[in-house]
Amino acid sequence: MNNKRNISTKVSSYFKFAAILIIAFLYVACKQKPKQVSIPGNKAYYTCSMHPQIHEDHDGNCPICGMKLIKVELTGSPAATAANKIVLTATQIQLAGIQTDTVKVENTGSEKTISGTVTTDENKAEELSTRMAGRIQQLFIRTTGEKISIGQPVYSLYSEDLQESEKEYLLALQQQKVLHNPDVDYKQLIAAAENKLLLWGLTSSQVRSLAASGKTSAAITILSKVSGTVSDIAVHEGDYVTEE
Repeated sequence: MNNKRNISTKVSSYFKFAAILIIAFLYVACKQKPKQVSIPGNKAYYTCSMHPQIHEDHDGNCPICGMKLIKVELTGSPAATAANKIVLTATQIQLAGIQTDTVKVENTGSEKTISGTVTTDENKAEELSTRMAGRIQQLFIRTTGEKISIGQPVYSLYSEDLQESEKEYLLALQQQKVLHNPDVDYKQLIAAAENKLLLWGLTSSQVRSLAASGKTSAAITILSKVSGTVSDIAVHEGDYVTEE
């Protein structure tokens, strides 16, 4: 009976002693200061972009994640640099897409929302209408909002009246060459026939081409006399139109 009591007392003493050792170890561990990260005395070290607490004095891989370590250049005191900031090289800044700017007061956008009505300036509006009866053979301008310039083809028109006026002009030119009647003012006849063609929408260049070729045509291409933006097209190909 006494032996059992002695064994129980020894076991109890052993556990008490072990507990005291564990408590003492934990107390000493808690009292110890955390180990400071040592930074090499050179002007650069290698760290991990995912684990910046890793500082190595040589190139290699991160011991935590295995990523390639990046080189960090140091300026000034190594200890102060590690504690306060990380200095990157120009190449690293470019690869990271880092941009800096001075703090200042300015507008953050150039857009403004306003209310209003968009309309045509009637003082600058021009209307291109037919000056002779005929049929629209082809439209060269088909879309509203399209830009147009002076001399650009707008449409071609088939007109028998135009063909008759061209014949009158060519006949006056022929009479001047063949007939030499002193009582007839051929220049006035030619000028009147030419002016009629111009009033019907032909250009001076088209009249000269007619005189050079000596051939009439019932179809003529009407050119624009203004520059601007087309706001409306009131005809279609194949439509018969009258003067004005």
